[in-house]
Amino acid sequence: MTQALEVEQSSDKRLEAEATRQEPEECITRQEMPPPLPPPRDWKKFYVIVSLTYANFWMASAFSLQAPFFPREAESKGATPTQYGFVFSVFELVIIIMSPVYGKLIPRVSPKFLITSGVLVGGIACCAFGSLDYVPAGTPYIALAFIVRIFEGFGAASLMTASFTIVAATFPDTVATSFSLMETAFGLGLIVGPTIGGALYQVGGFVTPFVVNGGFLLLGCIILGFLLPKTDAERPSGSRNLCGFLFDGGIISYTFSIITCLLFIGFNSATLEPHLRQFNLTPVILGVIFVITGAIYALTTPIWGKICDIGTNPLLINVTGSIMVCIGLLFIGPVPFLPFNATIWTVIGSLVVIGFGLSAKLVSSFVGALQNTV
Repeated sequence: MTQALEVEQSSDKRLEAEATRQEPEECITRQEMPPPLPPPRDWKKFYVIVSLTYANFWMASAFSLQAPFFPREAESKGATPTQYGFVFSVFELVIIIMSPVYGKLIPRVSPKFLITSGVLVGGIACCAFGSLDYVPAGTPYIALAFIVRIFEGFGAASLMTASFTIVAATFPDTVATSFSLMETAFGLGLIVGPTIGGALYQVGGFVTPFVVNGGFLLLGCIILGFLLPKTDAERPSGSRNLCGFLFDGGIISYTFSIITCLLFIGFNSATLEPHLRQFNLTPVILGVIFVITGAIYALTTPIWGKICDIGTNPLLINVTGSIMVCIGLLFIGPVPFLPFNATIWTVIGSLVVIGFGLSAKLVSSFVGALQNTV
């Protein structure tokens, strides 16, 4: 009995000694091991965010950079406010018409190809718009401006449609937050466009802003080709009822909300500069005024996206945004029945409220439409 206990004690001591010798070796091994690299999926997500934010930023800038000076230039070429208003608004009209067409092409064409080709077309069209300064006044000027703007709309529609497809496929659990980052980049482009456009117009004339912005878009084709991973959009299995989709009440309401947002952007670009002439502002200050709505839009889209992701009803957010936009439009003029005249501060305050409303409407509309589709 005594011998058995001695054998057990000796074996326990040997085990303790071996464990003591192994512990430092394990500690040294753990300390010398390099930190694990993030999985490839995380790098893919990072490349998607970088590529799409760059493309959306410069495409939005191409849309907005002429707002502080183009109305005056168009009037000097013999164009009426109605005519150059159509030049602004046709951009959004093309997006509305072509987005469903590009959406139908996505299962057959790579979203990466649609994005890079859209940025390429947008960059060429932006540079071409600067050459309008050498076009004779009258009908040729307005006609060419209209055509170039249509091609810009083609490029923007291709970029926006394919961007949302890639975001929905890459970030299925945080679609609203990820989409709001794209909208933030677009809003920042709306900010930089008028400000830099007005400054470059003062320095180098009509051509300079368009060549600079178009050059960044053309550079974006190379960046997108290297950074944006190839993502194949798979067509979901099962039966699909197109008529049921088009006549769904939720889809119709959210589509109408998106259309009204795009209409306001075109309306504001064409009418804000003539409205601000009564204050005798310089082109740079005009550009800063145009920044306000885009700045609020860019800052608040991630907030609305996060609110949608935590489960808030997108329809409630959409109605809230619509009320904000209506209030801003009533005060920016102001409408005749309000007992005060326009001042620079009422205009600024109205643009701030409109920026809040636009971000709420757009983010909730895309998220709500996606939920209805799924």
